[in-house]
Order: sequence, then C-alpha cells, then structure tokens
Amino acid sequence: MNKINGDESKIVLFSGSKGGCGCSFITYCVSTYLARETTKNILLLDLNIGKKDSRLVFNLMDDSYRDLGD
Repeated sequence: MNKINGDESKIVLFSGSKGGCGCSFITYCVSTYLARETTKNILLLDLNIGKKDSRLVFNLMDDSYRDLGD
C-alpha cells in the first residue's frame, strides 16, 4: 500500500455471494465500529449500483446522499 501523508491506508473488501446475504449490513457494522473505535476517517463505498441498500441501512433517504445510480 502507498503511504499518504505518513499514514498507512488500508482497504477492506466485502463481497456477497448473492443478493440478500447481508453484505451491506456487515459492511455497515464494521465501518461503524471502525469509525467509533479509531481516530481514522472511514470511507464506505457501496458499489452495488443497482440497489440502494446503503441508503436503507444508514437511513439516508434525503438529497444529502448521492451514489453512482443517481
């Protein structure tokens, strides 16, 4: 991994085997835990363009949230 400003970046990938297997929920739980337990910035990318599960999980149904499907 490349270092940015002296900090080490890490990438964690979650991939579901089929729709409805809970991948968005697990990703939400892990990202929320990391955001609360560390001082690092957490970036969550839900690349499932066809579905908007992350909006439901985070309860973001307003215009403050954008995704590739918009």
